[in-house]
Amino acid sequence: IIINCSLSMFIVVFCNSFSFGQIQKIYAPNVDSSLYFGSYVGIDRGKIIATGDFGLHETKLYGSERLYFFSKNGKEWQYLENKYKRKTEFNATVDGNFTTRMDNGYLISVNVADNQYISDTLFLLKEQNGDFVVQSEILIGAFQGRIISGLCLHKDWFMYRKIDNQSDSSVYKDYFYRLLDEQWLLKDSFSFLGDDRSNQGFPSTEKYHMTDRFLVIGDMTSYDNGRKNGKVEVYKKEDGHFKPYQLIRHPEILKRGDNFGVSTEISDDNQFLFVGAFYSIDKIPKVYVYKLVDDKFVLFQKLTEPEALGGVAYGNSMSLENGVLLVSGYGFYKAGMIFQYEFDGVKWVRKAKIQPQNNTDFDLFGVSIDQEGETVVVGASYDATYHKGNGPVQEGNGAAYIFQIPARDTLNIELCEGGSYTFNDTVITTSGHYVDTLMASYGVDSVVQLYLNVHPAPQVEIDTFICSDDSIKIGEEIFTEEGEYEVMLKSSYGCDSIVQLNLGISDIELLDSTIISDYGCGSGVIDISIVENNPPYAYDWSTGEQGEDISGLPKGTYSVTIRDKSGCELQRSFIVPDSIPYLIPNAFFPSGTDEINKSFKIYQAQNVHIESTQIFDRWGEKVYESEGDEYWDGSYKGKAQAPGVYLYKIVIDSPCGKETKTGQILLLR
Repeated sequence: IIINCSLSMFIVVFCNSFSFGQIQKIYAPNVDSSLYFGSYVGIDRGKIIATGDFGLHETKLYGSERLYFFSKNGKEWQYLENKYKRKTEFNATVDGNFTTRMDNGYLISVNVADNQYISDTLFLLKEQNGDFVVQSEILIGAFQGRIISGLCLHKDWFMYRKIDNQSDSSVYKDYFYRLLDEQWLLKDSFSFLGDDRSNQGFPSTEKYHMTDRFLVIGDMTSYDNGRKNGKVEVYKKEDGHFKPYQLIRHPEILKRGDNFGVSTEISDDNQFLFVGAFYSIDKIPKVYVYKLVDDKFVLFQKLTEPEALGGVAYGNSMSLENGVLLVSGYGFYKAGMIFQYEFDGVKWVRKAKIQPQNNTDFDLFGVSIDQEGETVVVGASYDATYHKGNGPVQEGNGAAYIFQIPARDTLNIELCEGGSYTFNDTVITTSGHYVDTLMASYGVDSVVQLYLNVHPAPQVEIDTFICSDDSIKIGEEIFTEEGEYEVMLKSSYGCDSIVQLNLGISDIELLDSTIISDYGCGSGVIDISIVENNPPYAYDWSTGEQGEDISGLPKGTYSVTIRDKSGCELQRSFIVPDSIPYLIPNAFFPSGTDEINKSFKIYQAQNVHIESTQIFDRWGEKVYESEGDEYWDGSYKGKAQAPGVYLYKIVIDSPCGKETKTGQILLLR
């Protein structure tokens, strides 16, 4: 075989393609009236989608297209159903379909405004029980049937780019949506990123790619200093938002550019970014490989293929999954081809090449490409090989090819819970060791061992408090308000983990405080109380004491720092004044009109109590006696006493101790 491979280009192609298995070639079920079938192809969760336009003679449906769905039945892919949509007038034959995408269990489709819809409408349909159900409709306006430049979705994030000024197609904006409580809500929108003339970009199938951390957008029509050299815009997710992050210019400034940015890909681990550039002034199409270094993407490697020279749009579309990078190139008067690359620990190296057995120079094989598990689907939107019986062949019917990725002796696949891996015709969702025979090209079989490790999606519950002026960050999300939240994080294997956050706000609140004055004997008291929000609480007084209340205080200013269980603090200061504990009047006027002076009343401060009171006349006869806070009204045995001087004996209990006070009181009439 090695000798034969060196004899001719034809044999080289045969040997490089040998380990690929062309499983099937599929067409539109209404092939006689369908054009450009395969301008977009996608495979997701065991279902294939291919788009196709209606032919010119279908006058009622001209300007429309069908979304054709296929599913696996045994070893064969069979037509399942189709859906109708109004389409953009942009040429989908070569440029791909940029308003349809199937990924992550969703079908994204844009219907151009017609009699039913006054606005271009973007539909997000979620797969449920084998069918797609509309989950959200987004009205996006209407502009000459080409308002959308591209779109993509990853897990709970979705974005699209649209022309934002109907009078100027060079002005566009990116819109970002987040799935919250089963609703897609607009989170952010950004205008053009960069310092050159804005341009809505050349539409294609594979320009927009999103991971849990980055979004990359290729724009092959961007100008740099008046030269059409293309660029790639990178958004990064920070603090729960995608934000403009890095602008990657063409690494080689050319006079007319080479479609740098016609396609992009990014690895799930965010380490490698790939940019296609299929037309070049030096006639060498390339794929530029960038690597994440110090949180920036820097040029790492250039991929190119000798077979792709002289009329192959190498890099037009790319697909990356499970470490397998597929780069396609349709042909300009030359048969298209697809190359497979894998990272060997040092660089990306070519492993194989795909070409169908009946490939032609004009079928645009490779205009679009997608893969899932070991299955690859490739669009050939200008294929003209299908016809009924001996009838004529209509050019541009289109087709899609289904291949098996080159078999490896041993597959070690890491999978997240909820995902699946298609191993030959079996969809596997559980960990284990599997052995099967995969069909290789030309009927040669290969025995493959699969070691599948399914990582669970752990759920973590966090009950915590933060201070009222603080925040908590989980992943890229920052929380400042009390409530219950669900946060999706990535494990070390890139799988989702769910964090249930029950967040409380610790706000230390003081209730009314009681301050007792110092009566000259160090008798002051500070009695505080707080709202029980996040106990236990610790107290640090300026006196060194650590209780909630302090006593035995001389007059002065005292401060306390209160800390709750979460370490949140509240600082307060209190003033203990000085005061007299009681005041004994020296006269009273029972028959007067002033209520204050109508009785012999002792005025005592807080925490000062009268234990007993005795009143004597000038001859020593006791005319009044009481216990507690009672007062003499100037009578004895019901009779008003004569005005004059009387003697008193009062026992008073205060924080400074018990005292017996004697003196004279003048009764006035």
